[in-house]
Amino acid sequence: MISDAQTTRGVQGVQIKIAFLREQKDKNKEVTTQLLGIRRARLVNFRTNLGVQEEDLQAKYVPRNYQSILNESLTLNNLQQLENTLRTVICICATENAANSVSGNTKPDEVRVLLDNLNLIKTAWGQTTSEISKENNPLYLEIISRHSEYRQQVESLIQRLQQPQRPNQVSLDEVMQGARNAKSVSELQEAITSLDFYRNSQDEAIKKIYEQRKQEVDNLRNLLALKLQLTQQVENAEDISQDNKDGQEDIFERRRLARVNLENFAESTSPETRQFYQEVNKANRVINCIEKLAKKL
Repeated sequence: MISDAQTTRGVQGVQIKIAFLREQKDKNKEVTTQLLGIRRARLVNFRTNLGVQEEDLQAKYVPRNYQSILNESLTLNNLQQLENTLRTVICICATENAANSVSGNTKPDEVRVLLDNLNLIKTAWGQTTSEISKENNPLYLEIISRHSEYRQQVESLIQRLQQPQRPNQVSLDEVMQGARNAKSVSELQEAITSLDFYRNSQDEAIKKIYEQRKQEVDNLRNLLALKLQLTQQVENAEDISQDNKDGQEDIFERRRLARVNLENFAESTSPETRQFYQEVNKANRVINCIEKLAKKL
């Protein structure tokens, strides 16, 4: 026969277990809430970095409210799917905004800003997935199926803006001076395209200008190509060395290759390579990238 004391101890044991389970449930709920909050913040940063306003994104979901959909639907099980969906819609908004900013009367001093923005959008598209299912996806929009068209539109806009100005608008001296001062990826791409216009033109007057300074133009063009290669690798290294890339597929191998490529440039003894390496490595930009990648391996 069970005594009153044993019964009391049994009841107390059950109460302790119930309290423990409730505490664990509360902790799990708290962790889940924190994780969902982090992902929401990431989406806000992704949107603002591309210059997309909250109303631009919401306009795609009218008459529904995408924030309400997110609040009602977001769980740990569909977290990645919904984040990927919104990233794609944000990139679509950014592409449309950029296309509206490019016109036939774009001023030369506006081109560089527009190219920087388009290259930023191109990079953002690279951070989205091309496979987004509409199954059990409350944030899916039919426009997402046209993502490849939007990606191509960004490429076309970049190519359009990189078309060099005619020589009667910008002299070769000005083109070469601008090329020597080029630093960003878009500036270097624009400078190379401008020099290639002189190098490949079939216009007799332009060909004559080029032939008079052929070696100087060709040497500068080759230097810019190497400088562009290093700059692209540095920007790639800066991107993939960020903490929020730790969970990406093949990130270890990508970081390893990025480090090897930068070290090859740093160790090169070629006078030509040393010249542009010193330019890109101002403030130890390359060295800092190599060290940061090393810590991630």
